[in-house]
Amino acid sequence: KWIRLDTGCSSTLEWVAGEVPTKSMSGFDRLVKVGSVQIENARIFSRRLEIFPGEGGLLGNGLLQKFKLTINAKKNIVWLKPRPVVTVTRAD
Repeated sequence: KWIRLDTGCSSTLEWVAGEVPTKSMSGFDRLVKVGSVQIENARIFSRRLEIFPGEGGLLGNGLLQKFKLTINAKKNIVWLKPRPVVTVTRAD
């Protein structure tokens, strides 16, 4: 199985589970941790069917926006480097 990187999808994670109760897709909120990055209340979906043959799921923009991605297509490698947390304070 392979995982799709989908910058057009606002979900954090989606995966093909095969058995999804009552619907073609069901969602729930969970803590997602990738390395040192934690995403609270991440919207995660499981679905019955793959969209593309052999697909195991996808990483959506809800997760990808937290990282700087480097892709080496020739070697099929993706590096995820956490983006620095920026705190903005409003000057009154």
